[in-house]
Amino acid sequence: MAGTHHGDAGARDAADQHNLRVIAEHGWMVQSVFPARGGNGAPFAYTVGLTAAGLPELIVCGLPADIAGHLLNTAAHRSLGAELRPGEALDEIASVPLRVVDAPTAPVTTAHRLYPDRTVRALQLVWPDLHGHYPGDDRWSLGDAQPVHA
Repeated sequence: MAGTHHGDAGARDAADQHNLRVIAEHGWMVQSVFPARGGNGAPFAYTVGLTAAGLPELIVCGLPADIAGHLLNTAAHRSLGAELRPGEALDEIASVPLRVVDAPTAPVTTAHRLYPDRTVRALQLVWPDLHGHYPGDDRWSLGDAQPVHA
């Protein structure tokens, strides 16, 4: 057991060093998280590295990794020029308008691990269902497909 624990810590340290190199080169990275095989829960992805620029990390839930990555990279690039704010609508980065919401409970664990001495904030990009309704709206039709971390 102890060997497994140390091996896991070593692998995490190596991954963290790799992630820090990616962030140094590109300004941020996108971390994708998937439910355990056969488990419940929605996939999600989030940025890591915007904290170093004094910006909130961004998270999106319930989308395939490639789409989530595209949205997050586009929104992160935009936030470097004008910080995103809760309540803002993003019409230009997706085929549907995205809402920006404060996400204080967002599980951005890699950001917390890489920036232990900083306050890590997060904003969630929230997408509508096919009828234009968002999570929390009375007519939202997709149940738990997109958890909101407000």
